[in-house]
Amino acid sequence: MVSINSKDFKKFFTANTFVSCLHSSFLLNGSMNRADIFLIYKDGVYNTFINRKKEKICLQYGLRLYKNKKLYDRYYRDFKAHVKKANTIVIPKYSVVPKKMTKKEFSDLAKFLGKFWYYYGMVEYAYLDLAFEWANAHGDKKMMQRLKEISTFKFKAREVLNAFFFKNGVTQNVLTSISRDFLTDYKAKYLYLDELLDVFSGKIVDPEIIKGRGKCYAAASIDGKTITFSLKEALKFDRKFNSISQSRVLKGVVANPGKTQGRAVIAPMLNDYKLIAEINRRMKKGDILVAETTSPDIMILCKKASAIVADQGGMLSHAAVVSRELNIPCVIQTERATRVIKDGDVVEVDAYKGIVKVINK
Repeated sequence: MVSINSKDFKKFFTANTFVSCLHSSFLLNGSMNRADIFLIYKDGVYNTFINRKKEKICLQYGLRLYKNKKLYDRYYRDFKAHVKKANTIVIPKYSVVPKKMTKKEFSDLAKFLGKFWYYYGMVEYAYLDLAFEWANAHGDKKMMQRLKEISTFKFKAREVLNAFFFKNGVTQNVLTSISRDFLTDYKAKYLYLDELLDVFSGKIVDPEIIKGRGKCYAAASIDGKTITFSLKEALKFDRKFNSISQSRVLKGVVANPGKTQGRAVIAPMLNDYKLIAEINRRMKKGDILVAETTSPDIMILCKKASAIVADQGGMLSHAAVVSRELNIPCVIQTERATRVIKDGDVVEVDAYKGIVKVINK
């Protein structure tokens, strides 16, 4: 087994749903792999982690990118072109299950989706935060404008990401087509990109591998090399990475100052608009929104909140920007708030100190 120490990693994001191995392939080979990526799925929860030390590589890369107008302009131009193509060609084409896909068509689509994830990764906090701090400290207005521009554009790109990722989205429809033609029962979702390409070439997949990944799967990108693990290895990693402290005190980063108490409403990483609507129905004005992250999709929840607590995010993340616009307290990068805090808990958010306390469970 590859030596991966959980203490060397910090949580990147969690999705409370199954995430296909194809999605994982894009993440493992995207721009975030500069920070080394480790991911694991088990029991309906998909967790991803990045190396604490390697994250500095992303931060330094982001600083160079957003300081340099020429580099930024090229990146922004290419990213916008990719989003435009996604909205005008790719998403409409794969809004339904394809009748038939060739290996070349799938390979071309995978390259497009992978490139999108590469661009999208560089608007994550691991690329933005140091650049934001530098621009702020040096009063670089042009650099700050670039950061605000790309952060605003991220919301448009997120809509594309959702169209790829959400139920009945691009990848689900494509994987359904591959399962129908080469496998059965939507089993293509358990195969990584290279394995899916092999399926088109007639390679038979070991059914035990598919069965095991339905229970638990883990993979990593270490020093640019992608590693997939056996079921036995994945289960061992799950025990190491996903044990959580039940402490009632959480620490994070202040995104907008303030202090308040209220009833917690949990909004995990969502991939279904019906679930968002359900949370909205039970959320009351003044509740504290505890989320994996926020996005325009859950703006309706943000507007009801008296404070926002997020597991992830940076100073230019949606939660941080929205909390400043709404002038409500916000603490980000708590890593485990959505797992420790439960719906209905009374919590205190001290966004002066970056501390969130469970007052009454």
